[in-house]
Amino acid sequence: MGCSSSTGSNADDGGAYKPDVKMTVGSQVRWQEKCPRLIFLLGGPGSKKGFIVDNLVQTFGFKLVSLEDLILLELPKKLKMTNHVDGIDDIKQIVRDKPSLLSLSWTLEHLERHLEGDLQATYLVDVIPNLKWMLLSDTLIKNPTDELQELEKKYPIAFALNLAIKESDVIKKIKPLPAVGEVQPAEGQQTDEVDSSRTEKRAKLYETSAKSWLHHFELSDRLVSIDMSSTQPQHVYDKLRQFFIELGATSVRTVNSIVLFGFDEQELSDVNIDYYGMSKVKLQSVVADPMASTEQLISDLCKHLENCTETESFAVELDGTSIKKEASDKCLEKATLFLNDIEQTTLDSVLHCTPSKGRPQNNKKFKAIMSTEGDICLFPEDTHNSTCKHIAQCMAKVRQR
Repeated sequence: MGCSSSTGSNADDGGAYKPDVKMTVGSQVRWQEKCPRLIFLLGGPGSKKGFIVDNLVQTFGFKLVSLEDLILLELPKKLKMTNHVDGIDDIKQIVRDKPSLLSLSWTLEHLERHLEGDLQATYLVDVIPNLKWMLLSDTLIKNPTDELQELEKKYPIAFALNLAIKESDVIKKIKPLPAVGEVQPAEGQQTDEVDSSRTEKRAKLYETSAKSWLHHFELSDRLVSIDMSSTQPQHVYDKLRQFFIELGATSVRTVNSIVLFGFDEQELSDVNIDYYGMSKVKLQSVVADPMASTEQLISDLCKHLENCTETESFAVELDGTSIKKEASDKCLEKATLFLNDIEQTTLDSVLHCTPSKGRPQNNKKFKAIMSTEGDICLFPEDTHNSTCKHIAQCMAKVRQR
């Protein structure tokens, strides 16, 4: 028995409502057969780029290359040939005095050399640096058309992915100043007003730096742009994950999985699996020996879930296996595999969804525990805590491999 998937992901089909994520895809966006496969990445302050990139790398096995990191690695070697360089301040001063030492063409030459390390990989290339002194370099931050055309003679670029967020939306994320009567910042501490001003300047500088890059890929209809301000990052990642799968990318693992365990069929029948768009798995049917140890059963389950590309949320029925709800006599390892102790939560909360129109919110509580791998395990409220921790720990150990 494979993954029995449901797709109740919006209010129109009666499922739990998840906000629509706005995304535009250029007509020439393709999943290239030839490797190395290059996807250029743009995302400024507030775009949650780190979260999105980390999940894409884990899910699809992409390799991340940052032009900023390449510059910080290679530029000191170049400057030390003719200059006395003690640290980053010396490097910044030398580049200010002689801007041509840091150019886009030189940077892309080093990108080419980096790609030669694995010509069969798919690369996410983060193109716009974060450091201000790099963003202010006219020889690095410029119209990239000529340099990119030269690069593509050897390594074609599939498309550019833009994690778009409006400058005004970036500023909204900064907390307001304390109201009258609230505790004011102590002397020497920075206020949110200062933070807001700095963030606004960073956002403007990034927007200016990225404009010519976006224009280049818009002209060739190879730009994928997704609105990062419209909803939560997890929803954006879900949309991108489905986009890459439909485009032709192969998922190598699931990340941030949500696994609801039920110890008999009745416990899961009490949950509307279709409504939440979860895949149902009867563990007894996907393992070689249902009476094997908990460790072996959870290991087999994880391998099975890796092949389920339709969703990352699952309802797993444990009936007919050796895993029972009663207290586990297994000693938990001391290694920190959990981000939190056992908490109580609801499916609506964990899946970041709101009830569809006319349907009341589901307040049924579950015990929940999150691993350091970002997976969340859910259990019926009457499950013994030791059993919850043992199952979650077995799953975390497998996912860390």
